[in-house]
Amino acid sequence: MRNRITIPFAALAAFAVMVTASEAGASGFYVGEQDSVGSSRGSAVTAKLMEPSVLFFNPAGIAFLEGVNVSAGFTAIIPQFKYKDPDGIRASANSKSNIIWDPNLYATYSFGKKAAIGLGFNAPFGLVLEWPKGWAGQQQIQVRKGSQVLFAVSDLFGANSGVQSLHSWNGHWLLEVRGFLFEDGANLNEMLGYDEIFGWQLLNGKPFYYFRKGPRVGISYDGQVQPVGFDDIYHDGCCGFAVNNNGGNPAMVWFNALREGMWYYVEIGHYES
Repeated sequence: MRNRITIPFAALAAFAVMVTASEAGASGFYVGEQDSVGSSRGSAVTAKLMEPSVLFFNPAGIAFLEGVNVSAGFTAIIPQFKYKDPDGIRASANSKSNIIWDPNLYATYSFGKKAAIGLGFNAPFGLVLEWPKGWAGQQQIQVRKGSQVLFAVSDLFGANSGVQSLHSWNGHWLLEVRGFLFEDGANLNEMLGYDEIFGWQLLNGKPFYYFRKGPRVGISYDGQVQPVGFDDIYHDGCCGFAVNNNGGNPAMVWFNALREGMWYYVEIGHYES
């Protein structure tokens, strides 16, 4: 089934076909030590592990276990991280070395040779870091010109909010951090009343970005707001789902958009008449 959409602004046109998309994401420090046998073999146990912890490494492996099997344990981890400014401007710092007890519990039961069930509990992203109060990294994001700090911010973002892009345009600099856009240090979300701004780029030499305000999303091109009639635009997807993220080049942009429960693939470009 095909759906055609026309978006009336300037010399931009759009077309769409239906696609599907979903979202998943994660962040943290991965811990692969889930039992003593797996750790002793360097976690090279996916092909064969006759232990209940096979639930973590390869769940299908419980079919080879007989009867009732239970294993439980803890992995003692002492993470140590050091921070050093390569420019030597900010003070170095070390994280606190606390012992973290990472638990694991697995149980399986086999119904003969045709069926088996299992239950597992683990914390593969269970590490915690504690840094000294006031350390330089608390200012998570900085924009510098040489040794001069033009902009620094830390209180708006969580630890997994990375910089999406940094641009220089028409005598201004623009910083996009997940969901926020700053121009010369000014928060455009607050100035324009948008809940979210993302995907800033130059389209035909003019600024373009997506925004969310309340339940709807829209686009801004060359300072003009253009309603597109979509409920959502897929972005910031992780891993395999990143293929559905919005993208663009100097002549066009493309994105997956949701309208009334149906996903559309949309392209918008500047075309010569």
